[in-house]
Amino acid sequence: MTILRRQIGWISLMLTLMLVSGACASSSPEGSGEITLATEEFLDTEVVTSVHDAVLSDLGYTVEWTTLDIGLIYQAISDGDIDAYASGWLPTGHADYWDVHGPALEQLGPLHEEAHAGTCVPQSETDVNSFEDLQDEATAARFDNVIVGHFAGSATMLRTDDAIDIYGLDFDVLESSVAAMMAEVSPKLEAGEPVAWVCWEPMWWWARWDIKFLEDPQGAYPEADGVFQIVRDGFKDEEGMEAAYCYLDNVRFSADETSEMMRLVGEEGQTSADVARAFVDDHPDRVAEWIAGC
Repeated sequence: MTILRRQIGWISLMLTLMLVSGACASSSPEGSGEITLATEEFLDTEVVTSVHDAVLSDLGYTVEWTTLDIGLIYQAISDGDIDAYASGWLPTGHADYWDVHGPALEQLGPLHEEAHAGTCVPQSETDVNSFEDLQDEATAARFDNVIVGHFAGSATMLRTDDAIDIYGLDFDVLESSVAAMMAEVSPKLEAGEPVAWVCWEPMWWWARWDIKFLEDPQGAYPEADGVFQIVRDGFKDEEGMEAAYCYLDNVRFSADETSEMMRLVGEEGQTSADVARAFVDDHPDRVAEWIAGC
């Protein structure tokens, strides 16, 4: 388990919002205590967690991060070892974990309802728009009969295996990591070559390349999910945690905004902490809405 303790010494959110006309007609909420946020090795979760870190630190909390695999995240929250998780794909993407641990968890939000997973190809592949198009032998050969994937056993990889079975495709799914997947995919996208890979939204590649999801008429992948904030049962009622709970329930930003923050990290080399801080500082009215009534 890797724990990253970060206490950001920025000027308080209340003073920041007071600079905006009318933004703080009432006092800003204050919290106290330590909050442990769970994250995983996916950049979308990292940037959202970084935004939470910035706002919660401004509210007076000491924020810790714990990096775990997704199944262990749900287990740790249900056991009370983790306070919150920023990227619960529900009702379908994380349904298996929710079915097991849901009674010990509370679902807040959603952050947005634009989370989608599938298999992507370049928009330039004009004759390949559906999984059904990959049933053609010549078309499959153009893609080397491969869908490039990432972590074995993840929800998106399991759904991709389902798609291959449902559509009767002569394709293999390569297992690796997100970084290794993109090391394989990126050069082909840059060169305008055919490539198919396991993809999702939000993600930084939507801000960089002209790509598309393959249509999935048989429903191998679920419909779009919400990205919900997950907290442990009883978190709301603990002394000092009221403001944190309220914020996590109210925070909203879009898949496109998440993808752009991810692009700044993945493509321009900024840290997720710096990108999140800039987003928070550039949107004081939005932040004021997130903590209104807290």
